[in-house]
Amino acid sequence: MAQNGTDKKSRFRRNILAALLYFGLGAASLLLELVPEIATPIWPAAGAALGAVLLWGNAVLPGILLGAICTNILAVTQAGAASSGATLFIVPLGISAAVFIQAWLGAKLVRTCVRFPGHLESGRDIALFLLLGGPVGCLISASIAVTWLNIVGVISKDALFFQYFTWWAGDTIGVLIASPLFVLLSSSSTLISTKRKTTVALPLIGIAAASFAVFLWVKHVEEKSVQLRFQAEVTGKTDKVKDYLSGMLDVLHSVSGLYIASEEVTDVEFRLFTRHILQRYNSLQNLQWVPYVTAQERTPFERKTGRKNGIRFRILEKNKDNAFVTADRRTNYFPLYRIVPDKDTHPPIGFDLGSVAGHRQALEKALSEKALQASRPLLLTNGEQGIIIVDPVFKQQETKSGHDATGFIVATVNIPRLISNLLSTTENGITVITADSETSAEVTVPPLTETPRQPVLQEMRQIDIAGRLWNITYIATPEYFSAYRPWAVWFTMIGGVAFVSLLQFLLLVITGQTSATERIVAERTQALKRSNTELEQFAYAASHDLKTPLRHISICAEFINDGDGDRLATETREYLDVIRKSTKHMSALIDSLLDYARINHNDGEQEQTSLNDVFDTVKQGMASVIAENDASITRDELPIVYADGQLLSRVFLNLLDNALKYKDPGRPPRIHVSCKSNDKEWIICASDNGIGIAPQFSEKIFEVFQRLHRNAEYSGTGIGLPACKRIIEYHKGRIWLDTDYKGGSRFCFTLPHHNHL
Repeated sequence: MAQNGTDKKSRFRRNILAALLYFGLGAASLLLELVPEIATPIWPAAGAALGAVLLWGNAVLPGILLGAICTNILAVTQAGAASSGATLFIVPLGISAAVFIQAWLGAKLVRTCVRFPGHLESGRDIALFLLLGGPVGCLISASIAVTWLNIVGVISKDALFFQYFTWWAGDTIGVLIASPLFVLLSSSSTLISTKRKTTVALPLIGIAAASFAVFLWVKHVEEKSVQLRFQAEVTGKTDKVKDYLSGMLDVLHSVSGLYIASEEVTDVEFRLFTRHILQRYNSLQNLQWVPYVTAQERTPFERKTGRKNGIRFRILEKNKDNAFVTADRRTNYFPLYRIVPDKDTHPPIGFDLGSVAGHRQALEKALSEKALQASRPLLLTNGEQGIIIVDPVFKQQETKSGHDATGFIVATVNIPRLISNLLSTTENGITVITADSETSAEVTVPPLTETPRQPVLQEMRQIDIAGRLWNITYIATPEYFSAYRPWAVWFTMIGGVAFVSLLQFLLLVITGQTSATERIVAERTQALKRSNTELEQFAYAASHDLKTPLRHISICAEFINDGDGDRLATETREYLDVIRKSTKHMSALIDSLLDYARINHNDGEQEQTSLNDVFDTVKQGMASVIAENDASITRDELPIVYADGQLLSRVFLNLLDNALKYKDPGRPPRIHVSCKSNDKEWIICASDNGIGIAPQFSEKIFEVFQRLHRNAEYSGTGIGLPACKRIIEYHKGRIWLDTDYKGGSRFCFTLPHHNHL
């Protein structure tokens, strides 16, 4: 019973852990959600679910289902894909069922073809694990979830392919990254060593972080690109509206000019003049001539108009029953006198526009400000929303005094028709909402049939319509994003699947053979050490064996010369001298070669070394040679480095000796050692005023036994500069001939700063 209770607690903890892990990874991945897709290009939660079922069995499937439900509720809420409370749960349940089935079938598929649990060391097991769990297994969730989203109306048929590919690619990359990582870290040390876990886990975490960063950056770039395109389109459309309105107001003002230029305008003249205006600007529902009549002028105006038209003319208004009656007395009147086109739906001739509050406000403001003025939004006779634009006409345009006003040109503008005409070419997925800035009245084109999914792009622009501000709000819905799909993200996903698959396979295969590789490396390293030791011992033995006969030859030549030198012919004595010099040179060559072989096996230790002290010691040891050549040797302040002082003294000795040896016969040697530094290393240069070296020999001089002069001209072994090169490289530096230096030779070498060793 106790064991049974323990097993239940363990299963419960694992289910809770699986749910939390799935939710945590899923919530983080939602940062990469692509508009308008509801899927993300990386979904490591799918890999964690597969790994959990592989290691802990089907008992953790309820925990995975719980985590999937919570995650998908968050995803649906964030994407605005749920139009009601019921949908908020129905959509996540279908997606979570797909996650449940994929984790179960994927694990079963892997267990069928791969020895699991196991070491995951063979290439076959690793390849099948990644292939079946990743690209193959991830077809399950993508197929079920995307089909379900289409059935419930979250995504359209046109978006099925893109949604499917995003879903499959995101799950595949997530499985390839997270599943091996979960299996490795959660397996016992008897199956997978701690060292291998560390070796694989760190690169996998790095791959996951890099993939997340790359997709986040690409997503940001693509969304910014769409946003800039949207803003440019919005600006263009708004400018088009402004240009249209500006032209319409100018034309409206030209109608006012007709009344200014004429003593009297007839109905025929008014109709002919405005006919083309109404055809060009079909958002103008009508154009009206409205005289300005004061209270004192009312009776004469009514009589004159009645006689002229042969009717009984009265200024009218609407009563409470919405019937037209004679207008009450007031300070001034704005009766409708002419209107084109003349339709039955229009108010009758004589109707006082001033009896309508919105109209009177616009008319009186135009009169007081002596400029075009638009009214607040009003309901037109056809049931649509519009405004009137009023242009006052004065007898004396120069003064424009209030008592000189003769009337108004009034234009009725149908706002929905205006916006539809101007913005009808806008790409699908953009909704335009126009609203008067001082009221809550709005016009939406096209009308919203449902709440748009989030996130959306939204831009607001403000336009001036005859002194009244209107706001135009452009809303880009997911359909707009579909027209500008982020192809860079798609290509990144395709490359990501291929790259992560290959890298994951190689990483697991290589680490699976780590132990054997380490043994081979250790054996070869040991063999190399033995080989180097034997080579050094051979060099010692060879030098001893070679120098012994050389000494005998030299001694014999000395005996012959000392004993029988007087009786020998001159030519014979010259031959003996050649023998002595050659044996001496050969001995020096063997010593130099032995020293050259010892450089990398030097017994000295690297420590804090003052180059000032090293240089000064070498200079002091060469005092007699310096004096003999009347040479001047100077230096800058040299650094303290971490090095073998004895080896560096040989570098300075070789460089100074060469500078004195290859001096210019016509002037005393001048040698200077300078020093400078960069971020990583010291750069030390030895300059002289000697005979110099041609640039084409800048590489040859550092090769063993390569000399530019015959031994009769300048003595030497041809090992000095190669030895310098080997010493500097032993100290992680480099040495070269400065081919740009004129007037002698300059050799430069580098030594790393202590913190870069």
